[in-house]
Amino acid sequence: MFSLLVILSVGTILQNVVCSRAVSFEGEIFDIKRRLEKLERKVVDLQVENENLKQENRILKPPIKSIYKPNVIPQETKRHNTWNTDTGQIFKGKKLIIDNKAITGDMIKVVNSETASNDSHAYKRLLLQTIIPTPSIDTQKIAFTVYLSKTIDKLGSHQIIEYDKILLNDGNGFDIRHGHFTAPLKGTYLLSVNIIAESGHAMALDLVNNGKPITAFYAEAKTGADSQSNAFPVHLEQGDMVWIRTHAGYEGGRLLGFTDFMLTSFAGVFLYPL
Repeated sequence: MFSLLVILSVGTILQNVVCSRAVSFEGEIFDIKRRLEKLERKVVDLQVENENLKQENRILKPPIKSIYKPNVIPQETKRHNTWNTDTGQIFKGKKLIIDNKAITGDMIKVVNSETASNDSHAYKRLLLQTIIPTPSIDTQKIAFTVYLSKTIDKLGSHQIIEYDKILLNDGNGFDIRHGHFTAPLKGTYLLSVNIIAESGHAMALDLVNNGKPITAFYAEAKTGADSQSNAFPVHLEQGDMVWIRTHAGYEGGRLLGFTDFMLTSFAGVFLYPL
């Protein structure tokens, strides 16, 4: 009898150790996945920045070749005193001669006369700033809408809902491979979730930020189908990951998906920075 109690005690201890290690491994796996997500975002950002620099370079090359030549020294026109040596300003109506072409003062804002007369590159930088438009990127265009088109017959414990259809993904914040939305910017986001329960069943899902539940969504259908929708603003740090998962106690349930209807969906839009 004593031996049996010892065996049972040892078995209980081993079971607790295994469960503890499983929880620890789950946390380590999540941390690794989060780091990989951040690295992927950085790579994408660098690729976008590289393309923007290439585009800017293509825009700048033709005007530089056609307008500027090395060692160009400005000359005053015979009719006007182009330079004001006290203020270093060019006034409207006065002219500057470069490569036998007259440029009026309203095309140029401010220049230091001493530097300009000794360094032709000052004119190049000045005219690039005032004549050539600089392309800009609107980093605040962040929005996504995804939905489930295929039914998940048996949900696992804390299973991440991997929405398989993307309707909108401005800013490329949503990763359809893992079902995560990663916030590109720190700010306030409006998030929206819709779930549906089939007749005679109930369904509950969690909205999670970096593994911590924000809130839960519940739908119960006694007769026919029933759905629940909710939308609310949340504050997210840059790099925060948000996803939808199975609520505890609803493992094994069916999550309905539809090809033509977005009844199981997840959406978000960037409102303003913080």
